[in-house]
Amino acid sequence: MPPVVRKRRPLIDHRFADERSQPFVDLIGLVRTDRPILRAVDLGCGSGLLALAALRLGASRAAAVDIDPLAVRATGDNAALNGLPLPVTQGSAEALAGLQGTSADLLLCNILAPVIEALAPSFEQILSPSGQGLLSGLLVDQVPSLQQTLTGCGWQAELIGRQEPWGLMRIRRARVVT
Repeated sequence: MPPVVRKRRPLIDHRFADERSQPFVDLIGLVRTDRPILRAVDLGCGSGLLALAALRLGASRAAAVDIDPLAVRATGDNAALNGLPLPVTQGSAEALAGLQGTSADLLLCNILAPVIEALAPSFEQILSPSGQGLLSGLLVDQVPSLQQTLTGCGWQAELIGRQEPWGLMRIRRARVVT
């Protein structure tokens, strides 16, 4: 069963966040990767907390995008508040290429499951072959449907954390056996 997160001191100072952001930031701290994170991207960044948390947890670089100009502003404000370098721009998945320059080791995406499903085909261009994604903003009861969509796009997807009613999924490229 995925871990349940207990309340603790925030990893990031912030002024703008919604109720879905802080549980996900807490869960990121529990996730271990098998290699250093050189490049992290936050797709649908909202307040920027996820990209900022990735930087605090050791990512060499991070970039963030959101379609909402107010979210882009909030992310810039939170990056300044935390003294962390975070390029951010208005846009969606295609805008990440201009900010990041190369594929990412870590995709962070804290948006609703139907939006994640719509964006799933673009994850292949965002993530490096050995990269992984952490997806949240989804309700635990939406996980089976989202897993099916992601599997159809060539991803292994698993629920790795929950803070009811929200869930955290990890995606990695599915291994093809020949």
